[in-house]
Amino acid sequence: MQISNQLISDDVLGKFAYESPDGDLFELYTLEKQDMLNSFADDVSEGLSATQKFLLPKYFYDTEGSILFDQITATPEYYPKRVEKQLLRSIAQDLRQHTGEIDSLIELGSGTSEKTHELLSALRTSGKALRYVPIDVSDIIIESANSLIERYTDLKITGIIADYEAGLKVIPFLDEKHKLVAFLGSSIGNLKRTERNLLLEQINDALDPGDYVLIGFDLVKDINILNAAYNDKFGVTRDFNLNLLKRINRELGGAFNLNNFEHHAYFNEKASRIEMHLISRVEQTVSIEELGREFTFSAGESIHTENSYKFSDQMIQQMISSAGFRHIRTWKDPSAYFALTLIRVH
Repeated sequence: MQISNQLISDDVLGKFAYESPDGDLFELYTLEKQDMLNSFADDVSEGLSATQKFLLPKYFYDTEGSILFDQITATPEYYPKRVEKQLLRSIAQDLRQHTGEIDSLIELGSGTSEKTHELLSALRTSGKALRYVPIDVSDIIIESANSLIERYTDLKITGIIADYEAGLKVIPFLDEKHKLVAFLGSSIGNLKRTERNLLLEQINDALDPGDYVLIGFDLVKDINILNAAYNDKFGVTRDFNLNLLKRINRELGGAFNLNNFEHHAYFNEKASRIEMHLISRVEQTVSIEELGREFTFSAGESIHTENSYKFSDQMIQQMISSAGFRHIRTWKDPSAYFALTLIRVH
């Protein structure tokens, strides 16, 4: 599926560079770094200028952040990855029966593509090549793609290094007719309601009638289990949170002293979400060279870095209905910690 010989560039898609690291097996489209850097700078400037300072969680996942998140998922307290992976394995045959033959698997926020193996096992058809399309802001997908090619000789990979919005705009150019979009890890829980609705609209626009979407939802559960998952005893989640400031230092010439901030995460029961913050330990002023600006923090002031919503059945059904998809099936693990929901484009 070579979309162009060298470059995609128009008002709709933005600008993507094309390369083919492994001939016919692996092709890669990368949103130009300057475009991504400009977006990062603009979003940091907006977030740190707000009354309640914030940074967008999509910027957690540079290469270092992706590695740290992979380490988080291996901590004893962090249940979502283990539970979701087991659930994916248990529903494999059922998933295949509902979707039929799939020509391309598109994964949003693919990262290291570890859970992709379960989906590939469920969706691959003997004698038929399947295309895998990982979309991620990190170039870690290059390493994961090479690993997948070694394991699955009949797999073709089209990697897209971009944010979801830009990456999804490439999908209509795919040749394959029967598509499934996977949005796992309850990453949809990082988005506010309006943002979730917008993303589902963008997914709907990128697909054809009869295509499928599989979404992972972290469910409401005991508050102590939730709080522990985001405050692991090894401090990996703390390092992951602080890496946002390190990234600003690396890429935008920031002067953040990480010792002046502490990680804070808790379950906001009223909003049904885990909130992650970085709390300023002291009164301080921090300059960011690329922005040509300084930002002042009072002692105890927070930067809101992430929401992780926890869903009820009612919340899931309302979301699907408002987005205009048809609900096919929801699977849960025995403890009802996690749900996988399959929906279809009308």
